[in-house]
Amino acid sequence: MSEPKTKNELNDRDIRINITYMLFVFTKGLTVGMMIEKLDHFFGIVISRYSANKIHQKCKFMVQSNILRKEGKYLYFLSESTREEMERVGVLFVSK
Repeated sequence: MSEPKTKNELNDRDIRINITYMLFVFTKGLTVGMMIEKLDHFFGIVISRYSANKIHQKCKFMVQSNILRKEGKYLYFLSESTREEMERVGVLFVSK
């Protein structure tokens, strides 16, 4: 089994996300990556040890709570506090 890819080795195909079905990229079943776009067009990857279902539920909650906004294929941050909010639930934001 190969080592997990670094953020520099990930390409668009690896981290493409379909918001409707919340498809995630799994690395050895431990980490999950998701493309996410900030309002200032800063791109990054959300990495977490949580399962895709837990991430999906948290993202749904954050959209309902107006922390994230869904638009097409992307989730947008609505405030600068989003990173702190996600880190509180164990999701790390890694710059691309």
